[in-house]
Amino acid sequence: MCEQCQAETIDIGEIGPGWLLCVATKDGDMMKKGDYGFIRCNNPDFIIPASLKPFPNPFQDYTDEQLDNLTDEENDKFCDFYELEEKLRPHLKCDFETAYELVVAGKEIGWDEKKDGCFAIWFIHQVGKAVADFDKKYPNGFPEELFSRYKSIEDGGEYKEEELVKLWEK
Repeated sequence: MCEQCQAETIDIGEIGPGWLLCVATKDGDMMKKGDYGFIRCNNPDFIIPASLKPFPNPFQDYTDEQLDNLTDEENDKFCDFYELEEKLRPHLKCDFETAYELVVAGKEIGWDEKKDGCFAIWFIHQVGKAVADFDKKYPNGFPEELFSRYKSIEDGGEYKEEELVKLWEK
């Protein structure tokens, strides 16, 4: 059985063409409850532990001059993001082919090396935005209907993608 099914992941959204960001709702073989995974097909290429929950860089679009003039409170938030980024980097290590495919997907959704600089920082920001948007949509946890595909599979039924999409859109 694939890891998506074992960990009963819930889709957060696509992070670039062909890359799905999901969260585990129970322990699987590789993912533990609350872990985030980047999946192209069945099993995650990357797993981010729940303890390192991604959040967006609040200063992503700041100029160098603006960054030089941060308040102490803003500087603390700036440092929090870069501390997270440093802790996440080991979880984003991969072979050259996977890295290339991830960067190509990033370029397709807007990463520009000259404007955005370091891909890892930009990517973690994108992931953080997706997680924050998902949390805003479901502030009280995951609604039961998001688990419908697992129930129908376990009951021998067929998973109907259009039904899950309708539930997701609610």
